[in-house]
Formats: sequence, C-alpha cells, structure tokens
Amino acid sequence: MASKMAVRIVEVVASRERSKLTTISQREVGIRENEELNLRPLCELIIKKMVRDGVISDPQQRVSGE
Repeated sequence: MASKMAVRIVEVVASRERSKLTTISQREVGIRENEELNLRPLCELIIKKMVRDGVISDPQQRVSGE
C-alpha cells in the first residue's frame, strides 16, 4: 500500500569488521515532500544488494538448528 509522506534522502558511509557494521558518517542530501511511496520494492532491493555484497546473510535461507 502506497502512502504519501515526506522522505529524507540520506547518504550513509559505513565500515564493516566481520559482522559488525559501524556508521562513519551520514548526511541529508535532500527531502521529497508528499511523495507517494511504497517502500517494499526499495527494501527488497537493498536487502538483495547487502546479501550479494556479503554484509548480511540471506534472510531466505534457513539457519541450521531451526
């Protein structure tokens, strides 16, 4: 379901040491007022990229012991 809201566009720089992520910096690069937004496709894209880059494990894979 899409809803209208203000959306802050933020650039984040992070570093990773093993499984720990640390934010180095973040800055607001823009704001979009009254944006009709459905976040699900964006979230899915970000998760796929993080899995591909090895930042997180694939949430679709079962963890052993479950």
